[in-house]
Amino acid sequence: MLSMLLLRKILFYVFLIIYLVICPIVILYSFGYIYVPTPEEGIVKTGLIHLESLPPGAEVRLDQKLMPDHTPCTLSELVPGRYSVTVSLENYRHWFRQVTVEPGKAAVFDRILLIPEHLRRSVLKDHPFETIVNIPGTRFLLLKSGQNAGGLTVYDWKNNSFKKLISQGTPYAGEATERIFTVKESPHVLVLTQAKETLRYLWCDLREENIVISEITELFRDTIPDEVKWEGTYPRFLFAFHKGRLDRLDLDESKVDQNFTERIKGFGIHKGKVYTLRNDSLARMPLDANGSGPDIVERGRFLSRIFERDDTFRMDFLRADKVFFIGKKQTLFANRLPYHFVEKGFVDYWPDDDSKMALIWTSKEIGLLNFEKRAPAGALFERGAEVDWFFQQGSDIRQVFFAYDTSHVIFNDGETVFLSEVDGKGKRPVKITEILKGSGLFYSGKKGSLYYLDPETRYFMLLEILPEEKYLERMFQEIEKTRRDQKV
Repeated sequence: MLSMLLLRKILFYVFLIIYLVICPIVILYSFGYIYVPTPEEGIVKTGLIHLESLPPGAEVRLDQKLMPDHTPCTLSELVPGRYSVTVSLENYRHWFRQVTVEPGKAAVFDRILLIPEHLRRSVLKDHPFETIVNIPGTRFLLLKSGQNAGGLTVYDWKNNSFKKLISQGTPYAGEATERIFTVKESPHVLVLTQAKETLRYLWCDLREENIVISEITELFRDTIPDEVKWEGTYPRFLFAFHKGRLDRLDLDESKVDQNFTERIKGFGIHKGKVYTLRNDSLARMPLDANGSGPDIVERGRFLSRIFERDDTFRMDFLRADKVFFIGKKQTLFANRLPYHFVEKGFVDYWPDDDSKMALIWTSKEIGLLNFEKRAPAGALFERGAEVDWFFQQGSDIRQVFFAYDTSHVIFNDGETVFLSEVDGKGKRPVKITEILKGSGLFYSGKKGSLYYLDPETRYFMLLEILPEEKYLERMFQEIEKTRRDQKV
């Protein structure tokens, strides 16, 4: 009987000791702590690395050691420190990154893009061209061959179809193309041609199967306008800017209202209204205003301090509350603090689909302007939006496009096209292809394809970089399903 009681006491204390030892370990483990059997470490709080790739199913190596799981996967219980991570898939270029794991934090790489070792390219048009003109927000590109208007070809990248802008044999086909005016999200084009001493303005709608050319030369002044803008898919009014004076051209009634407004530094059009900028005021009025004065939107000396330079500005509305003011002297201002974003050398910009951010660039740098980024908690000063110049090794950057949502960019530096991660500071961009000098290019996120001119043949080419958007959606669904299964 006594021995039975002693045995029970022994068992009780054994289980108590096990509980007192194991329970804290389990609790610490659940909070991300592990024991490292070295004098320097002891009990440490761990971190993790989460990886997702396109295509999925890639091998993962951590410090050259092959991991059991393929992407998408999570490498957990990692002691804080620096690790080399390699993601690789057969027939694709591998992805490599030095990753710092911090206690209690996750290093997330959910937009790893694996590029095929051999990209598929095809000839879309075996005819020599010189230039590609992109019309943002539409499905159309203009391909220019030679100096005459008859050499302009319209390409519909959504339907993969070609048609002549101006048919050979028409009166305008043999005239020299002086300038092409386009507007974002508009399928219309205004072509300025010249024959001897005569200028002609040709208006057309690219959606028409057989494009009809309307000559509207009589509505323009003798001098070439600095800028021409319109709005909508079926515009009635064009606005021509001539050195501080704005003319309104009525296409329906074939009449012009010269000096519609005067002494302005720039203008823009948004949702049925024309906005005009003066030294100390910003005004607006309806496009079809008939004698009524403008409404003052802003007035004050702060405007004159912002736009004090001897310059004219193009106003581009990303949205109603986000406006870019692009100076003719290669400056960039916005209506968001701190107002000045590029003091000199500005080339162009490319917004994301939601206009929450925009790529901006000079000939040497590419930056990301994020309007939604908030100031750190507890910051004393309101800082406003900031530009993250993530690439600064360029020499002749011409065009930049978002790729794979907003995680990557495709750009050309001179005649070379590169692909780079937006957050890949210090990482060399990947060379994609070479293009014809001075020709331009276009990248379609919906198609996942790059359109360019071959530097040797000058043929119009297509290079497949990503799957089409509809296939991407299926891949993302598969990745999400895998992620849920891993959690289970």
